[in-house]
Amino acid sequence: MKKQSVRLTLFLIVLSVLLLCGAASAEEALSGSCGEALVWTLASDGTLTISGTGPMNDTNAYYMPWRDYSEDMKTLVIEDGITRIGAKCFTGCSFTEVSIPDSVTEIGANAFAECVNLKTVDLPDITTIEAYSFYRCENLENIVIPDTVKSIGEWAFAWTALETITLPSTVETIGSS
Repeated sequence: MKKQSVRLTLFLIVLSVLLLCGAASAEEALSGSCGEALVWTLASDGTLTISGTGPMNDTNAYYMPWRDYSEDMKTLVIEDGITRIGAKCFTGCSFTEVSIPDSVTEIGANAFAECVNLKTVDLPDITTIEAYSFYRCENLENIVIPDTVKSIGEWAFAWTALETITLPSTVETIGSS
């Protein structure tokens, strides 16, 4: 009887440790690095937050660090201090809202491509919108291009729901389509 009690106690201890390790791993899976001094965190409400200082790493749409959670994301918050949104960082994510701070000056190629739930974006005083940045954002209805933009890459707004777009006189180069 005593041996069974000891075995049961040991079993419960091992089970508790495994459950605690599993919980810690699950929490760790919801955050990580996305630049030299940048961290991403995904909250249970579907908010992806990018924090830190400097540029985001460019990524491959299939290997972005939050790829496994992209369909659960509703809101993107990029905190002040981020200077560049990396290429393909958010391709195919299901955001409906995006918050971009004034510290961002550049949006990388394909950064928001195929974010089909995105309806409106308020851009800060950026200088560059690279190629395919909002490509196939099929529900994107409203975007204001700030007076600071100098360059818009090819197909940046192709296959969106935009009916008109007003370009400021500061735009020096525009890619095709």
